[in-house]
Amino acid sequence: MKPIEDQEILWEIPCCANCGSSRRSRMISSFDYEIPSGMAFHIVCCEDCGLCYTCPRPVMKQLIEYFYPDDYHCYRQAGNAAPPAGLARIFDRRTNEPRYRRLKARFGDCGVSLLDVGCGDASLLKYLQRRTTWKLKGVEPNPRVAAAVRAAGLDVDCGVLEEMGYSGESFDAVTLTHVLEHVEAPGALLREIFRILKPGGILLTETPNMDALDRGVFGRFWWGYHLPRHLWHFTPETLARLAAGAGFTSMGKRFQFTFGPMAWNFSIVVNHGWPGKSLGLRISNASPLLLAAGAPFEAINVLFGRGNLLEMAFEKPVGERLDL
Repeated sequence: MKPIEDQEILWEIPCCANCGSSRRSRMISSFDYEIPSGMAFHIVCCEDCGLCYTCPRPVMKQLIEYFYPDDYHCYRQAGNAAPPAGLARIFDRRTNEPRYRRLKARFGDCGVSLLDVGCGDASLLKYLQRRTTWKLKGVEPNPRVAAAVRAAGLDVDCGVLEEMGYSGESFDAVTLTHVLEHVEAPGALLREIFRILKPGGILLTETPNMDALDRGVFGRFWWGYHLPRHLWHFTPETLARLAAGAGFTSMGKRFQFTFGPMAWNFSIVVNHGWPGKSLGLRISNASPLLLAAGAPFEAINVLFGRGNLLEMAFEKPVGERLDL
């Protein structure tokens, strides 16, 4: 990652990815709590369909060069082939076991071909490799991370999905976990996933939930903005509408119960709010005490159907075909 200081950032003003409208109203302004750039970023809401998105935003080339740190959290375990231990093992199972069970309930144990798009350090692929005999593949745009994951024994291509040229109807399942909010053209990505899925195949997505109960509590300190790296900010309704536009049928939603988001919220408030600025207090979002303290609050979010982590499943209907 290049240093941001003294760089001339080029800004672009996108239209809504769902309906193409340019009618928007500002929803909230926040900041980058991972890289101290000193910049303010704004989230707007489409006045025609309700999709929220970051506007204006740095052009994609500069976004990648200046706003993605080399130790970005989804890259850190790329070269590690050993199963996680201790607290990391708990989180690995907590996040990946429900995904495995949902896929297994659909396809059974044998013969499943799965593609993980934007696989990062391949934590999901590594988990599935330990649990199944499925045919697993990943695609990751970061060359260093893709090489490290391949060295750890995974089948991963380097690049973006739209440029891979995979055969049509070649995968039973595609996973897209915390990726869709990062891409410049999410509708185009979903259409390509629809093309490469077999009829009856499913897409599993996970994104922060813009309708989370505690977003209203934490305001501009809410963890899920990840500005400016998150370009799109989905609710169940806006994500379902985007997927329907690509041809998918919704199979429903669930809210994942995990400890991380609330710990992020608390740490952002402490580190970037009054305690940090006035008293110099600092706290890590990976603190076991903070993670434990956040668990009851996240349980309330999930109980009321407004959790922080939105998982949705979509099906490519049987009988649907595209030109391959």
